Amino acid sequence: MTDTPPRWAWLVAGALAVSALALFLLGRGGTVMLAVAVLALGAVVVPLLSMPDRLPDYDQTPTPTEEHAMQRIGFILKVRADRLEEYKRRHEQVWPEMLQALRETGWHNYSLFMRPDGLLFGYFETPDFERAKAEMALRDVNARWQADMAPFFESITGRPDEAMLPLEEVFHLD
Repeated sequence: MTDTPPRWAWLVAGALAVSALALFLLGRGGTVMLAVAVLALGAVVVPLLSMPDRLPDYDQTPTPTEEHAMQRIGFILKVRADRLEEYKRRHEQVWPEMLQALRETGWHNYSLFMRPDGLLFGYFETPDFERAKAEMALRDVNARWQADMAPFFESITGRPDEAMLPLEEVFHLD
């Protein structure tokens, strides 16, 4: 949390500012102007009442402990130009048992991104990359998925998950 003033300080500051405006407008003579000032006060006070006592500090992300540290894995593969649309369709309907296997074996925050030329970038987080790969290799659903996906890729022999070599992380902003 930041050292921002608490909610009551914002309320007092807003009320003082609008009150000063109301006095100024009343001194210039108009009840319509006073009504506008009261509406302005309401427009300031109502949002302030719903504010938290302190605003979060978005620059301070908690650092994971060593026991909960996640490895960030990035990899690239190349999808064949003639299979791009079908590859996207298949990933709109990943088998539920495949999704469950990925979760159970430690694959988290998994995303795939693809350029129009088929260059595929994958990213996921896991406590232990080698263990996550080894556990997935034992799953029957993974063998079926990899066999189903293999024809979509250029320049790989064997299963796509075996061709998935992690990229070196050169920068990270937490």
